Amino acid sequence: MLSCLKGACCLRFLQGTTYPDVIVSHRPEVTLDTSRMGQDVVVVKNGRRLCGTGAAVANAPIVQNKAYFEVKLQTQGNWGIGLATRRVNLSKVPLGYDGEAWIMDQYGQVKHDDKVLSQFRTNIEEGDVVKILEEYKLKVTRIPCIIDGKEFWTNDIQKQVLPFDHHHVLAEYCYANKEIIQKAIDRAVKNQSTWDAVPIEQRANIFLKAADLAADLKWRSRLVASTMLGQGKTVFQAEIDAACELIDFWRFNVQHMASAMAYQPTSTQDSDNSYGYRGLEGFVAAISPFNFTAIGGHLASAPAFMGNTVVWKPADAAVLSNYIIYKILEEAGLPPGIIQFVPSKGEDFGRTITQSHDLAAITFTGSTKTFKTLWKWVAENIDHYRTFPRLVGECGGKNFHLIHPSADITTIVNGTIRSAFEYSGQKCSACSRVYLPR
Repeated sequence: MLSCLKGACCLRFLQGTTYPDVIVSHRPEVTLDTSRMGQDVVVVKNGRRLCGTGAAVANAPIVQNKAYFEVKLQTQGNWGIGLATRRVNLSKVPLGYDGEAWIMDQYGQVKHDDKVLSQFRTNIEEGDVVKILEEYKLKVTRIPCIIDGKEFWTNDIQKQVLPFDHHHVLAEYCYANKEIIQKAIDRAVKNQSTWDAVPIEQRANIFLKAADLAADLKWRSRLVASTMLGQGKTVFQAEIDAACELIDFWRFNVQHMASAMAYQPTSTQDSDNSYGYRGLEGFVAAISPFNFTAIGGHLASAPAFMGNTVVWKPADAAVLSNYIIYKILEEAGLPPGIIQFVPSKGEDFGRTITQSHDLAAITFTGSTKTFKTLWKWVAENIDHYRTFPRLVGECGGKNFHLIHPSADITTIVNGTIRSAFEYSGQKCSACSRVYLPR
């Protein structure tokens, strides 16, 4: 069992026998599931055993909380997760200097009896997310408007606060006024034809690189942490949204585009038929929501990938995570001026874009009421546009559960409660109707 530590990567998945007669004299700081892992595993902080002889900390049910737990140890002293026998001396500081213990410490070193066996890089679930969480909580990130890669500031400074502590400022950002929004539009329109002329393969490489960057520890941890703090998600919710789904969007967009471009109409002996793609004439306005970080990145980047230039208004409550997405795209090689980043008041942004002669499309996720308002404003200016603007909107929905007579009742109850109330129901996929068999 212990020999696999030499490979370093299987520490979390080891199984072992349990020692139910071991007495824990203090209240454990973690809840253990010994059905997943035996008490051969031990958690030690500053030489103090937290629970077990061993203590199984790597069990599946608490994976989403484990990042917080481990970073707590990092910020308060030496810690380690290791394997131990009954004879291990838990008073050793740190554990791993004992012939009966093997330890992975906060530096990623696997030790046994004062010897380093190997070293490996921990993943997000093992501390890095929370390390970044602490970083963001200790500073206020300043976020400008960005047009053609240049920062612009106005006097209208807003604050993004922690949703669970409104006295704690996470970020300061400025609202773009109508002049700044118009400047962003003008630059986007000017850049469109040049960007559209860039070969699709070259554009695809940029977004594939962005996906790789988002998957790497540096940016992935920042995406997850900013979504947890700014939008009030758990680490599990933030991981599947801000990291996994965003990466999927960028990679699948390239794949779907390749499939679409493979299609060509049938040619005949007398005619040669072909089919191509080009960006829209003008600019695309992207208006993204607070509740899904990935959707913000998708609404802005999907049109850009297809040869359009974009004026992006992030949601106030997601401005930090969306700003991080912008910085990822910047590092991936997206040229300045392809996506203009303009936090702004909703009405100022909506009025300015819908009154622009160059509006080509709006990509939107938000309330039905707001989308109807945008439709009305576009209709009022329909004779003013160069072309017919495309409006693509995802609004509130009524997600339902259709229960089959053969379904397991416990699964139904748990799944429906989670769907309806997870994230306080603040998503269009939240269950609001259940259809039950008679």
